[in-house]
Amino acid sequence: MSKGGMNISLNTQPLCHACHTQKDGDPDLLPWDRETVLEYRRRKAKGQAFFHQLMNTYAGSGNPLFFREMRAKFQTLVESGQEDCTFGEFLIEQFLFMYAEDRYKK
Repeated sequence: MSKGGMNISLNTQPLCHACHTQKDGDPDLLPWDRETVLEYRRRKAKGQAFFHQLMNTYAGSGNPLFFREMRAKFQTLVESGQEDCTFGEFLIEQFLFMYAEDRYKK
C-alpha cells in the first residue's frame, strides 16, 4: 500500500515485525508515525467520498438494476478469462470509465 497498491486481501501479507521491517517501503516512515497515519486516513476518506459521489451519479444511489447488470458483465468477463480482479475493483474501474467518458466527451 505504501507504493500505491489497493487495500485488498490480495495485496496484504501477515508478517512478523522483523519481516515487515525488511520490506521495500519507505524506511523513514514508521507505521505508527502519527502524521503518516493521519495522512493515510485523509486520503482514504477522500477516496471513499469520491467513490460515493461516482456511485450516486452513475448508479442512482444504489440502483439494484445497475449492480445486477455490472455483476453479470463481470461474471461474463471472468468466465471468458478477461478479468482477474475482484468485483469491487471492477466496479470502481467501471465508475471511473463512465466518469472519464462523461467528463471528456465533446
